[in-house]
Amino acid sequence: MTAIAEAGMVFAPEAHERMHPKAAREPLPPPVLAGEPVHVLAWRLFDYDGRELTYGGLQRWLLSLAELLNAAGHPVVVHQRAHRSFTREFMRGITVVGHRASARAWGSPIFNAKVHRAIPAGAPVVYMVEDLTWPICRERSVVVQHGIWWDGEYGGLKLRMAEHVARHAVRRTGATVCVDTNFVNWFRARWPESGLDERFAFVPNFVDPVQWGPQPEAPAAARLVRDGRLVVCFPRRSEPRRGIWLMADATPILARRFPSLDFRFVVGSGYHTEALRTRLTDAGIDARRWTTEVLPFDGMRAAYVDSAIVTVPTVCGEGTSLSAIEAMYFGCAVVATWVGGLPNVIRDGIDGVLIPPSAPALVDAIARLVEHPTERIAMGRRAMETAREAFGIARWRRGVAPVIGRALALPRLLQRKSDELPRHHD
Repeated sequence: MTAIAEAGMVFAPEAHERMHPKAAREPLPPPVLAGEPVHVLAWRLFDYDGRELTYGGLQRWLLSLAELLNAAGHPVVVHQRAHRSFTREFMRGITVVGHRASARAWGSPIFNAKVHRAIPAGAPVVYMVEDLTWPICRERSVVVQHGIWWDGEYGGLKLRMAEHVARHAVRRTGATVCVDTNFVNWFRARWPESGLDERFAFVPNFVDPVQWGPQPEAPAAARLVRDGRLVVCFPRRSEPRRGIWLMADATPILARRFPSLDFRFVVGSGYHTEALRTRLTDAGIDARRWTTEVLPFDGMRAAYVDSAIVTVPTVCGEGTSLSAIEAMYFGCAVVATWVGGLPNVIRDGIDGVLIPPSAPALVDAIARLVEHPTERIAMGRRAMETAREAFGIARWRRGVAPVIGRALALPRLLQRKSDELPRHHD
């Protein structure tokens, strides 16, 4: 995920146009929405007051799915948790309904029950996370599994509950769309006799060139800024599971070893930013050599293009990271851990570097890329090809459309070629 995606940053509704400049310049004719409505359960699309758009990785996935369904003629109704009930039209083809339910964990089953009372029996349903399938789960449904989140910080009752809900979601829905193979392998190892292999579909996350603009002519891995200085970027929430302390441990060592190296922490709204600043200051690093910042979506392109090296040092709770895919799209040399779905994104030594989740391994990998610019630049160039060919949104559409179409029994979607579907929300 990007700093924006992970932080769950909120924007005014007009920000959607800034993120989709092509749509603002060249509005497409509205889709003909004569098909059956599809109901989508999500934590949130707007904030809990129903006022501002929350534009994170899950929300981008949801809107891209809605675009796909709208183009096939299906209106989409998004159900989310809220402080008080509301109904509003996000844009033609997407209606958002807020159901009063607490944002805390115990609010999930209450939200689940309220939504299922509100939607027609037999209606097609998409659950954007497996937690939202419990306790009630419709048979004509799909669940989206965005990566194992319970692999690091949890134990006891919470771990057992996460496993129970994951198994419930796979068994009760028509299909499980997985952004990585880590969840599939975990499920098969945990319940080897389940016989549910055919319900899984591996459809990794994507990068949308319409949102991000064209790839640069030269990979970002070749980029030098401010009198030949090299930038290392950490575009993640300032949270332990995202590797913030691994990066904080590595930065002073690298700063002393390479005087021409600068560090950029694009940390979104993580909870440990002040502690990070304190650690970097106490380490005695020149304040001109590092920054912590929060950027809007339309500022992230410049951040990636100016960063020769991007780190994704996840400790736990990872799918197919949007931060990694986006950095690869711009030709950054990406250093990532082999946690979660990251090995589904990066081929070690070819289009990025995979390491164990430790600070010494992070230091060694970054140092190698700094000391060997030819290798770094070649890796960045291959990363651009991988992002474009393996993680483009057209490929995502081709993967997800038949799964959704079959599981939800939507012949309109199955009759269309996903890469030919018109784009109504770009």
